[in-house]
Amino acid sequence: MSKGVFKTAEGELITLKSNYKLADKIETLYTGGKIDFNPSGDHVVLTCGAGVKVVQGETGRVVWQLEEEEDTVTSFAVSPDGKLLMLGLRSQLIKQYDWLDRKLLKSWKAHLSPIMAMTFDPTSTLLATGSADSTVKVWDCNRNYCTHNFRGSSGVVHLVQFHPKSLQLITSSSDCKIRLWDLSSSRCLHVLESHMSLVTGVAVCPDGITLVSVGRDKIINLWNIQEGKSKRTIPVFESLEAVVIIPNDALLPIKEVKNDAILIATAGEKGIIKIRDLTARKCIKEFGSINVSNQAESSDGVSPPSYAHLVYHSQLGCVTAATVDHNILIFGLPDLKVKKQLIGYNDEILDIALVGVDNSHVAVATNSEQARVFNRHSLNCQLLSGHSDIILSMDCSSDGKMLATSSKV
Repeated sequence: MSKGVFKTAEGELITLKSNYKLADKIETLYTGGKIDFNPSGDHVVLTCGAGVKVVQGETGRVVWQLEEEEDTVTSFAVSPDGKLLMLGLRSQLIKQYDWLDRKLLKSWKAHLSPIMAMTFDPTSTLLATGSADSTVKVWDCNRNYCTHNFRGSSGVVHLVQFHPKSLQLITSSSDCKIRLWDLSSSRCLHVLESHMSLVTGVAVCPDGITLVSVGRDKIINLWNIQEGKSKRTIPVFESLEAVVIIPNDALLPIKEVKNDAILIATAGEKGIIKIRDLTARKCIKEFGSINVSNQAESSDGVSPPSYAHLVYHSQLGCVTAATVDHNILIFGLPDLKVKKQLIGYNDEILDIALVGVDNSHVAVATNSEQARVFNRHSLNCQLLSGHSDIILSMDCSSDGKMLATSSKV
């Protein structure tokens, strides 16, 4: 029998191709860090390795990939009007890309150390950057010049956010302090001190006066930013990594939400997203619970966060969360159930099997105790639990309806 020719159990001869053309692939999308959507919500921008990838939400496919030769993307920002994508690099450069034409418009050196955070103002005109050189700068993106250079932070500036209703900028650095800068007078209005650990997220409430801050010291702080004073401290007994404002008119599966309610969503180490009513001073909804039992503690005895990032997109009507093991979960409203799940990183592939009617899905065994089943068309993934150790092999029945897996234990 010649090479490449095989006989089936029925005696039929099959000749295999010697050359193959790539039809599709499931690739690495996300390796940790920031995630963000474009304004329409049909694309999501993900930090991946040394660059970023733009993924089409419906298909889960990469439509645009940006990597810098011998450099690393340390931050990025999408303009609210959807026209610009800005990259901050370890080489202290800012690169400005046209989102629609997908081409580089200009680049310039912005700081003396790597750029660790950046964000646009609501008008898409101003860009704020925070750096490891302890400075915060504001740039006019249309005229390409620095409008403000704020000094006074201590350590790495890792968080920058514009006030949604006024010309003010909120920043935080590794000194665990929050600073409020006024762009009109070019001065620091307030330094907010209460957190004893890194501030991981801030959000301005709809009244424009109350600021919510969370951190790894297991508390939520409420501030009056007009007076620069603390209003209330809420102990939550878990390290928090993110906070977002949820509009009180959002379609939520919650009864008796008052019109003046201030709702926030938080996520952190316990692997549960919690919606809290700050006015009523209580947690009103929990969802998105993920397994945290297999997570190892760090050298200082602290468990790593189960959720690492959180985004609320009003136009999509969804809450999107990134997990510490690089999965992207999109929770739809009003039921807050998983609408789609994208796997950011698959690690080493140990086995694979086509399953479902007409091979509609592909099952993958990785360095995990969960089997991953991908929809071949949308790349939406289901995680199948049951094993307590790494899955080593898998196989599918002839009709595609049954999947068998085996593990070390």
